[in-house]
Amino acid sequence: MAEQSEGAVVARVLDEGLMIARSAVRMTLRNRLIVDSLRDGLPYDRARLHLAAREEYLVLARENEGRAERFEEEARDRRIRGREASRRSAVVERALAHALADTSDDEALLDALVEEARTAAWDELAVEIARRLARRPEASPDYAADRSRRLAQLVAVDLVDLDLRRAEREAMRAALDDP
Repeated sequence: MAEQSEGAVVARVLDEGLMIARSAVRMTLRNRLIVDSLRDGLPYDRARLHLAAREEYLVLARENEGRAERFEEEARDRRIRGREASRRSAVVERALAHALADTSDDEALLDALVEEARTAAWDELAVEIARRLARRPEASPDYAADRSRRLAQLVAVDLVDLDLRRAEREAMRAALDDP
């Protein structure tokens, strides 16, 4: 097998790094969407998620830039044997940092990523809802005898609490359905 050129290796590493970053940003957005909707009751906001994706790419770019600087420092401190490897690593990290920063400005890619995160969040919630609905309570011998107590408890539930829960469900549904 022929040895790849250094440029081809760097290009492959950049492609893989961008693919991994995209996956990480999508997961971050999915998690943020779920938490914002379920815990914080926030409506779906494409612009907010778009900005979060941009910020996440910039954070990753800064991290890679920091690694590049550390590799360059290593190259200055090492003997000749380790210098070249550290320099190559610095070049790769800096190239990835620039690619990540450029990606943070790609409006079409960020839009697609937000949509993928929204779909992933909905898919995850749908699976959890289906799992919970599939559970069936075990019928005990006292089930029928205890029915009137359970009905009385149901009637005694605070109607305000029921309205709040309904409003939360509607907000979540709207957040997940809004494009």
